[in-house]
Amino acid sequence: MADHPYGFVQDGKVYRKAFDTYPALEIGEVKDTPEAAFAYYENRFQQLQEKINQLEEDIRTKSNKGSYLMKLLHLKETLPHYEGLGDFTEIFVRLEGLEAYIREIIHQNRERNLQIKTALLQEAGQLEEITNWKEGTELAKDMKMRWLRTGSLDSEHQEDYEARFNALLQDFFDRRQAFYEDRQKMIDERQKQYEILLAEAQRAAEQPNSRQAYYDLRGIQQRWKEVGKIPAEHYKPLLFQLQRLMRPFMQQRNQQRPSGGERYGSRPGGDRPGGDRPGGDRPYGERTGGQRSYGERQQGGERSGSWGRPQQGRPQQRSYSPPVEPGQERLEERRALLERMKAIDVNDPGALGTVETIQNQYKELGFARSPEVARISDQLFDTGSLIRERHFLSKLAFNKVPGLEQRDAQEQARQKLRLLRDLLSRDERELQNYQENMASMSPGRSEVSKMMEAKLRSQYRKVKVKKMLLEELKQESNSH
Repeated sequence: MADHPYGFVQDGKVYRKAFDTYPALEIGEVKDTPEAAFAYYENRFQQLQEKINQLEEDIRTKSNKGSYLMKLLHLKETLPHYEGLGDFTEIFVRLEGLEAYIREIIHQNRERNLQIKTALLQEAGQLEEITNWKEGTELAKDMKMRWLRTGSLDSEHQEDYEARFNALLQDFFDRRQAFYEDRQKMIDERQKQYEILLAEAQRAAEQPNSRQAYYDLRGIQQRWKEVGKIPAEHYKPLLFQLQRLMRPFMQQRNQQRPSGGERYGSRPGGDRPGGDRPGGDRPYGERTGGQRSYGERQQGGERSGSWGRPQQGRPQQRSYSPPVEPGQERLEERRALLERMKAIDVNDPGALGTVETIQNQYKELGFARSPEVARISDQLFDTGSLIRERHFLSKLAFNKVPGLEQRDAQEQARQKLRLLRDLLSRDERELQNYQENMASMSPGRSEVSKMMEAKLRSQYRKVKVKKMLLEELKQESNSH
């Protein structure tokens, strides 16, 4: 029997000697001489050593040390059955040392990863309050990239952390999608309202009584201003059609004005912000600062507009909303209309129509420079806007939250609060944009300046009414 430090030949077969807990292993046959067989298997062991040397060098020099763990474990598993002659005990010791080194590196990395991902989870919690969707989207994408680059955690944390982080991101993107879907519904609804008003304007323009047509178109124009914003590519064609319908009646009305004396508003459209153009938001009967109201008397009792001024050879014409003599503010009638407005049940299917009717009746009472009239006007139109806002929010909530009608009043209020906060945040950003645009404009009374002032007032009203509704819903959501 031929012998070798790490093997032997017996009965024409080559064996590797036992080591550690592994028994002797038959690894081949003697095809020539025992010495030649020993040399062949020594060479195979040398190849194994070179492979392990290269693995150790990679582990020591490369940054992604953890990626070599599976390769090392696979190599370690093959040793008991490897066909070669050499010091396998020394090989096992080397591989176990490398495995311990890699596992310690992995442990340190995962501890560091745990710290990083814990901080990222806290940062991702900010997404629950973000309503600036553009900035929030950039933040969410950046956090997702940092999360992926950080690497994995120990098994006791991995699943839980992944689920919590993904839930925060998914909630943000769900809210963002819901916001844009709701905004699109709102835009579609507003465009539909514009188209309805345009159809009404077409019918008004076709009636034989041109004077009544003019008044009807002015009423439609005021309602047009209150609809709200839609994308310019949809709004401009609609506005062009409305202006085309109104232009002949406005020109006819201007031609009827006298050339001498102070003309109403000093120019077509008057000093009242918004003039004859859609875009302003001031309801008839409201005052703005120290400006003259529509049809308001000048000092000395002379009317400030040609619609109310007697003209030679022509009977005096009555304005659409006549001014009111001092002491004849018709306060009882105004207060009665205000009480009717406050008594409207927002859940009544005809609530919006009732709001429209009361506001029109109020406008017919004319204008007065009394502080009491101004107070009543503000309350009446704010209450009407609040009813409209409540109706829109309820419709949005029931469309957005399935089964909401089956929940109690507190839960309905909470769901509406969540939607309202997003809508209010959007309106406040638009208000800030209008304010910044006004601040950058040159002072003056240009058409653009008047239009921007009207839009600014309209946006103030939207924010004001939403804040009023927000407080009401907070009380409802906390009531027992």
